[in-house]
Amino acid sequence: MSNSLKASRFPFCAVVMAATNQGMALLQQAEGPKSPEELLTLLQKVLEESAPVLVSARIEAEERRNNRRLREEQDAAYRAALEADQARERQRIEEQERLEREAAEAERKRKEEEEARERAAREAAEREAALAKIREEKALSLGAEPEKGPDVTQQLNMNDGLAWRLDVEKGEDWVCVERNQEVVGNKCCVSLGVKELVGWSGRTNPDVYEFSNNLGGASSQILVRFPSGERKGRRFHCTATLRSLYDYVDSLGSLEVDGYSLVSNFPRTVYGQEMLSLSLKEAGLHPQASLFVELK
Repeated sequence: MSNSLKASRFPFCAVVMAATNQGMALLQQAEGPKSPEELLTLLQKVLEESAPVLVSARIEAEERRNNRRLREEQDAAYRAALEADQARERQRIEEQERLEREAAEAERKRKEEEEARERAAREAAEREAALAKIREEKALSLGAEPEKGPDVTQQLNMNDGLAWRLDVEKGEDWVCVERNQEVVGNKCCVSLGVKELVGWSGRTNPDVYEFSNNLGGASSQILVRFPSGERKGRRFHCTATLRSLYDYVDSLGSLEVDGYSLVSNFPRTVYGQEMLSLSLKEAGLHPQASLFVELK
């Protein structure tokens, strides 16, 4: 410092002030011994002479501080605004990405649901086509519906070469056995489900008896009542099996379920799977019967 101020004698006293160029300005200096009064006088003189400069310097320093504070405040406000803008932009981008993800997820779900609906419709159509084919096949397997024969009274001549006998096991069925005359208990029979005995003719000739020709004939009239209350009827050959009845019910397509049984009321009889091979006559459904569908 002494070198920069070029001090030649000591004690050395100098009054300096900051310069605008980041340096120092020398206002006054004193070299050699000085009394307190002399030093005080010197300093007062420097203050008086440098007052305008000092005031100007203080004003400039204050302006610089104010400017620096203003710039700092402006910078802080700018940074805050920039950070707010950046935060809003990040939020906008995040919201846009969220909406895009939701839209993509909604589109994915829509496609999955549409594919599921199409698949379900296709499978339902395939099932319906398969069921329709099964119903058609079962309807075809039934064959033509047998005709109902005329309900007229005729006479049976036991001398016509046909042999008839009473079926002892069932006690009421009359069976044509061979083309030779046979009378059991002085009664004749009506044959093969085609003819039924209705009574004695009342004539004196024991070989001639009155009978009804085909009260329904060899066909059995079956009426089926569905859970909906709908009724369907059809004639079947009396030798047709119970499976034919189930095939007939299936062919109608009136049921939405597969598990069911055909049941008679009086007496209550369930014609289940174990009876499918029985003929209608063997099952006691000849010449007519009324059944209902019992769902499982």
